[in-house]
Amino acid sequence: MNVSLALLVSVLGLSGCKSNKEYQLEGCWTLQSWEASPEVGEIVYPYGTDARGELCYNEGRVHLTLAHFSRNQLGTKNRSQVSDSLLGQAARRYYNYSGSYDCTDSTVEHYVEFCNVPDWEATSQLRYYTLKDDELTLHSPSVNSMKHTLIWKKK
Repeated sequence: MNVSLALLVSVLGLSGCKSNKEYQLEGCWTLQSWEASPEVGEIVYPYGTDARGELCYNEGRVHLTLAHFSRNQLGTKNRSQVSDSLLGQAARRYYNYSGSYDCTDSTVEHYVEFCNVPDWEATSQLRYYTLKDDELTLHSPSVNSMKHTLIWKKK
């Protein structure tokens, strides 16, 4: 490798481990739609047709947040003043995790380190993806006979 190319690689952080696909995934994405398709029956929208969400890939890290659009207010900003019942209702309409990730040309695997659902911690979540312009589509393998499709737009 000549000196000027080595300098460019160093300055841009293009050293060996990142693929072109990882560079294309990097950044933040806004949820456009989330639907779940059962093996038999109608498509459902887990957090409604107006679900909100953000997905960020940055330097080998992934952060995902999904929320039902019409979450009820709890009446206070102090969590210790909210009943367990109300917190449980709010939690059912909100989902997030963070961790690291790896990708290939067609899959991205999220290694969950922190999650509001503790049973997901220390798991990996495989997603199939397609990337076209500023749109990222993630497909899950079948989970409880449902395949989830999430469409994201680059911020």
